[in-house]
Amino acid sequence: MSLVNYRREGSLALLQLNNPPFNAFSEALLDDFARCLALYEQDGEARLAVVHGQGADFSIGALAHELGVVYNSDAARPLVDAVEACAKPLIALMHGRVLGAGLELALACHWRLATATARIGVPEIHIGLPPGAGATQRLPRLIGIEPAVKMLVEGTLITAAQARDLKLVDKVLEEDWAGHFKDIVDWAATLGAPLQTRNRSHLLAQTPENFFSEFRATQPAEFFSYKGKAAVLQAVEAIDPDDFDKGYELEERLYLEVEQSGQKMALMNSFLHDEAAAWRTTPRPDEHAPPLRAVTLSAAQLPLGCKLSVDGVQINWIKPHAMRSETLSALEATDVWLDCTEGPRADRLEALASYCAAMKPGAVIVYAIREGESVDLTQLPEQIQGHALLPAFIYGTGPKTLLQFWIRESNQPQHVQLAVRGARAIGLACVHSPGQRLLGQEMRAGWAADLDNLLVGGVSLESITRVCRSFGLSLTAMQWSPLGSRPITELDCPLDDEGVLQAILCSIANQGCRQLSAGLAMNPEDIDMLITRGYGYPPHQSGPMARWSQGVVSLHDNLAKLQAQFGESWEPAPMLKRLAKELRRA
Repeated sequence: MSLVNYRREGSLALLQLNNPPFNAFSEALLDDFARCLALYEQDGEARLAVVHGQGADFSIGALAHELGVVYNSDAARPLVDAVEACAKPLIALMHGRVLGAGLELALACHWRLATATARIGVPEIHIGLPPGAGATQRLPRLIGIEPAVKMLVEGTLITAAQARDLKLVDKVLEEDWAGHFKDIVDWAATLGAPLQTRNRSHLLAQTPENFFSEFRATQPAEFFSYKGKAAVLQAVEAIDPDDFDKGYELEERLYLEVEQSGQKMALMNSFLHDEAAAWRTTPRPDEHAPPLRAVTLSAAQLPLGCKLSVDGVQINWIKPHAMRSETLSALEATDVWLDCTEGPRADRLEALASYCAAMKPGAVIVYAIREGESVDLTQLPEQIQGHALLPAFIYGTGPKTLLQFWIRESNQPQHVQLAVRGARAIGLACVHSPGQRLLGQEMRAGWAADLDNLLVGGVSLESITRVCRSFGLSLTAMQWSPLGSRPITELDCPLDDEGVLQAILCSIANQGCRQLSAGLAMNPEDIDMLITRGYGYPPHQSGPMARWSQGVVSLHDNLAKLQAQFGESWEPAPMLKRLAKELRRA
């Protein structure tokens, strides 16, 4: 099957990306597109071409788990260059999601149309990669440097209307565009000769003189720890209005440097662990899953990382003492009700029962339990008035809030799937546990004891703080405070900075192993997700469990030495003892 189709209607050629369900880029797709582009150039009847996708999406670019592994963004450069250099004009008809390399293809076309529901962006920065096929050079030429930098370093998506306002797209179409090819031809006839994106430079001159220095000054220190973001900034700053290839060649070099770095793999794993933890007990939704239309959050304060604006999903935030009519109105269309209110269990259940009759059939309720609350989960009902009730702990210090679902036999997979979809839609990180204790709270108590014992053993607070800051680990996010007023014996520091860092990483991994040993955590990846999303562990560093996955014996032996030096809190977890023993026998 060809992954790109070519056909012609009158003088209009149609190049259709045909790699369902998302029209993801691959080496094969690039080859097929090059073949179809050659057909268009050789077709004497074709005067104009429209590039579009089969199905809902134009293209999501590469699949996240393949990007930088079996497919590299820079592989699209020859094709993108050929599209831009084509002697006949091409129009990108952008619909659905237009992401990554898909957007870079559209940027190289001579004009761009978008349907009203299109969502456009370069999100690969979230897995550590800068663009590799020209976005750092073409996007600023179309919309200006300032908005381009924002899109590129934040990885946020914009709507078709926003793209039109930025002049990224030339026109926004109605959703039903397929039968209006003649209108597209007529519209294109009014535009005159096409201009290659590489030759557009008038917006570059409008960049404030001190933009880059002021932008750098406003970024937090951790911004510069991310090689992908630093590469984006460097490539955009290198733009030469008169020499496209200067910045374009630098972009390629920077992409390859980042792609080959360990940081890219750490961020990729962080993204994949987030996904895996969320769907640990239920299948991921596929294209046949019913749409998620509305989520209602009842809470006095927004959880950390929570979003109130999500494309295609209505988010309702109901605060305490809201009018009953307001709550009922919000719940009528709600698929997932996340109740984070406080109060005695009986009062909360009574309130849920008084409102949930307004909810549509199939909607679910998440009963969120905050850190410090004492609740016997087995006493919570399985449903209220026909709506599944799913208990979950809610906690964490950021950058996201963790929602830890309690696994019980009565949970139905479709209900869990819907609840997870709703929670993730508003920005929460989800994990599952069969235990009635907070994984994070259990781990935090363990690493706090270990750090206290480092202090008692002669490691200075200054050393611990310096090492964590350099690594990107926030002691505040980890919720550790030093011993306070208790006296600390002044001793010569027994560990250098590298030793302190290794001790801290060993401690975090050991606490994760204890949760696995106790059957409270389901997978080592869930531990890495929890510490990264919920307690500020830097995602560009390999997670504590992944870091030691190939060195279990070394982790065990390091902990045994730390136990002898700093006390019993450092004792290796039962699972580590067993694994180390088995590996030594092998």
